[in-house]
Amino acid sequence: MMPIIAKITNHPRINPKVSMTTNLEEKKKYIALDGTKILDLNTYSHDRLKFNKQKLRTFASLKKNWDGYIGAIFKTEVIKNVEDILTELRFQPQVFPTANGSVQIEKYFSDNKFYEIEIDECKIFAYIVDEKTKIDRVVSKKELLKLLNDLK
Repeated sequence: MMPIIAKITNHPRINPKVSMTTNLEEKKKYIALDGTKILDLNTYSHDRLKFNKQKLRTFASLKKNWDGYIGAIFKTEVIKNVEDILTELRFQPQVFPTANGSVQIEKYFSDNKFYEIEIDECKIFAYIVDEKTKIDRVVSKKELLKLLNDLK
């Protein structure tokens, strides 16, 4: 379920005066109404982690040629690596299968701050952009976690 982004006026209790926005920079000031929980957009979401782990389990059940072309199966090591990384992240990304049996995770904070990571059984390829840095290379799991959790 995609959270509804809304500006809440006169918070401690949710006020019915809610104004919607689509401005990405403004969204940082708002809260997400996600089912029965109220989550700050910039905090860790246990529900999102559970959703990502369920998604990974579906990747593990895909058969060869799952995409109708040459889709490779997902090895247990890949799923485990991705799950370990997701568990340690402060912000939950979107998770996608790739045709070569790797998993891509990505998160967009703004046009100038985002990451796209491809994880397979042998390596982690990171493309990370923020205001000061651009990383486009293979990284270790430890380095990746530090880089991603340092993004604010």
